[in-house]
Order: sequence, then C-alpha cells, then structure tokens
Amino acid sequence: MLISGPMAPQALVGIQNLRRHAVRSASDISFLLHRLDLDQKVGISAVTPRDERQLTVAAFNAALMIDAESQLSKKSGHRAAARANIVSYSSTLQATALHYKMVIKPRGPGESREFSCRLSVADAEITMTPTTVADDPKKDLLSARLLVPGPEYDAELISDVIIAKRQNELLECLQSIHPSIVDIATKNDITYVDVGLDAMIPLSMCGSGFVHATRIFANCLAGNVQIFLIDEIGSGLHHSAVGPLIEALLTVSEQRDVQIFITTHSLEVLRSLEKILNNDTFDRFRDKIAAYALARTQNNRIHAYRYDCDQFTHAVSRKIEIR
Repeated sequence: MLISGPMAPQALVGIQNLRRHAVRSASDISFLLHRLDLDQKVGISAVTPRDERQLTVAAFNAALMIDAESQLSKKSGHRAAARANIVSYSSTLQATALHYKMVIKPRGPGESREFSCRLSVADAEITMTPTTVADDPKKDLLSARLLVPGPEYDAELISDVIIAKRQNELLECLQSIHPSIVDIATKNDITYVDVGLDAMIPLSMCGSGFVHATRIFANCLAGNVQIFLIDEIGSGLHHSAVGPLIEALLTVSEQRDVQIFITTHSLEVLRSLEKILNNDTFDRFRDKIAAYALARTQNNRIHAYRYDCDQFTHAVSRKIEIR
C-alpha cells in the first residue's frame, strides 16, 4: 500500500486504524516498526510493468532538551533535592513527523521522478506537507486495495461492478461457490441475490463466508485495481468452497491483470492451492506464485522464507509446517 503512489503515506495511519488503534501522534506509528524503533529507516522497492520504485520512510526526531541549571532553586535548601531529581531526567528523542520519499524510474525513455512529503499527526489529525510535488499524482498511482475479514460489505462497490457491465463475470465467480445464485442486484445500501426463491434475499443471509467471497470478487472486478491484498482469504468459508474460490480468483486475477497478496493460517487453503497448481488446467500459474512463511529464528528474530511452487508443493505434501 505504501509504495502504490504519491498519496500512499496516509496508509501509515490507515493501517493502524484498521487495527482499531487510534493514531494521535507520529510516535504511534512505531507499532508498525521492528522492535517499535522509530530510529529505523524503512526501504521498500517494487517493479511494475512501467517503472521501478524505491521508497524510504524515516522518522524526524526532535530531542527533548532539559536545562539542568533551571531545575536548581536559588534557595540553598532546595538545591540538594533538586540535584537528586535531575538524575532521573534524560534527553530522549520523540518522533515529530515521518518523512516519505519515493523515486520512480521509468522502464524506458524518460527521466526519474521523485515525490516526498512530511507526514505529521497531532490529535489524530493528519497533515501532509509535500517537500517535492508530483507533477501528476494520478499518473504514478497504482490502484491498491486491502480487504480484511468482516461481516460488512460495500454495496456501492458491487453496484459499480454491475454498472460497468461486469455482472456476468461476478455471477460466474459466485456460482463457483454457490451454484444456485442466478442474479445479483443492489438497492440503497443493500445487495440482494437470487437463489431461486419467490424474491431475492439480502446477501448477508447467505453467510459470512459467502459475503467474504463476494467482497473479494467485487474488489477484483471494480475499477482498475492492480494490487489486491486479502487478509485470511478462507475466513468463514466451508472447506468445500475454498478450492473453487481460489480457482475463480486465479482466473480473474489473470484476466484483470491483478497481483494478489494473500495471508492465511488455514491448512485447507494451502492444500487446496497445492492441488490446484498441480492440475493441468492451472499449471500455467506455477511460475507466477510464491509462498512466504514467517518463522522465529534461534536469536529471537523473525525471518521470511520464500518457497517457489515446487518447494511449496513439497512442503504441503510432506506436511511441513509453513503457516
């Protein structure tokens, strides 16, 4: 999300809001950093079909200065006590803002472009102060979406899919999970589905897993999304629906040219993906997929291990824990 474009610095706050942690100062961003260390400088790089991107995020720190002499009273009776109190004072660094800098280098003719800004947060108010203004922010913006499990859905987003004449694509995806679905419509802020009864029923009546699947497909089909992050893809789904969901998602991502990042703790999801990748119908995805497992090392640090398709298949088939 952070490397998606010039307006992405707001994601630093948005991520914390999703976790229900109110960001009231720049120091609250420390929960995103390793060991809560605001002195760290974070670097992220990415390659897109049209450019290469380098992003750095660093904290601006201001020293909290204490004048020792001012703590000493002129009255001699208070000097000893005051000196004792000074021992407990220390000059510490407090984050006052975050500096966000992105350099974009075209993969072809053209000059590199740079965008940077200072992100300040005070009393939950976000202030972005550009220090290098992007000529056309939308030009460099990658459309990125983040989806987390939950019972709520965006009926307006589903309506956008219908208006864009992608209703049939959405129905095909949904029918792979719920074959009795024959139609879908929205009214006001409610989405309705036709399951063959005398009237359409609210989408929420179909269960949280199906709602989650509908949200996934609607986000893939709405607008021109390029990067899609899905947290806990199998949330609420019956085990028999996991495989069809992954198959439909792979097909849609290929048709819409969407790169998808998925997290899961479900062994059923991993087994379904492994089975699908070894199916001749989907073997073209084998060189396009990688799995990453986070594990704690002996020195108590977190390390990410990358598995290509063959390694992933071996780990799942041999029941090697990679969740």
